[in-house]
Amino acid sequence: MRSKSGQVVWNFTLHKKISREQLIRKIKSLVPKLRASGFKSKHAIPPVTGNPELELIQWFYSRKSLLNCFLRSSSSNPFQSYSISHTKTGSAACLIYSNKKTTQSVGIDVEQLSRRINPSVIRRVAHPKDNLELNLTPHQSWTLKEAAFKANPRNKKTVLANYQIVNKIKNKVILKCGKRDFECQLFIRHRHQIAICTPSKNKV
Repeated sequence: MRSKSGQVVWNFTLHKKISREQLIRKIKSLVPKLRASGFKSKHAIPPVTGNPELELIQWFYSRKSLLNCFLRSSSSNPFQSYSISHTKTGSAACLIYSNKKTTQSVGIDVEQLSRRINPSVIRRVAHPKDNLELNLTPHQSWTLKEAAFKANPRNKKTVLANYQIVNKIKNKVILKCGKRDFECQLFIRHRHQIAICTPSKNKV
């Protein structure tokens, strides 16, 4: 996937049922591979908080997707940033490579298509000027806004309702937040809706 910001590499991985012992062994094997690939973030260390079993599974498969992105990339440009997302049944990750001097950002979001999104939630994140003529599904609208939020380097003072779904140009959906535009693409993998967004300098 190419954007005006750079080359985006992404991967989706379905979760498999494995024992805790197997999971721990896989995590111990994965961490050095991630660091060797150039991923030096503090997020290379798995957390254990509220639901250790679920969080470890989500951590492992999201980082496995991240490692797959590194392994799949053939870009000669430097790695700039990454984004990850997960559900109870699948994890997705993406990287962006660019030769631009300023750091380029990227956002990814994934949702199970079998998970019902309450209409009140969609109303709460709707922008007054969202383009309803695009006939997007609740899963598409939600993941687009989540991915655009993650791709916004200045998202701390924004909420999902600030992201306006503007238009669709060929296979890309354009979102807008303030003066910043985002170009996004939608994918479906194994009954999961996925959205990937990058900032765009083009004005809509």
